Amino acid sequence: MLKNDIQNTVNNYLKARKTLEVKVLRFILSEIKYAEIEKQKELTDTEVISLLQKEIKKRREAIEMFKKGNRSDLVTDEKAQMAVIMKFLPKALSKE
Repeated sequence: MLKNDIQNTVNNYLKARKTLEVKVLRFILSEIKYAEIEKQKELTDTEVISLLQKEIKKRREAIEMFKKGNRSDLVTDEKAQMAVIMKFLPKALSKE
């Protein structure tokens, strides 16, 4: 399951002392847990992917707002967080 993959990756990043990645993935795991509590069942991989896509969308919107506010430091941080989340999304189909 995707949730287990994320948890295993958190453990690996903890060992490697990658703080940004750990922070982002822990946040994602907490969002998954909240959704599971709300639905009163474990999320399927499809539901987890949907949740990840919502988080990507939030970060894209934040990047736009930070660009308008000339906050390039925060834009960089949001892009880094997006990159971590995108590792768990399936690859998009090509136009072919």
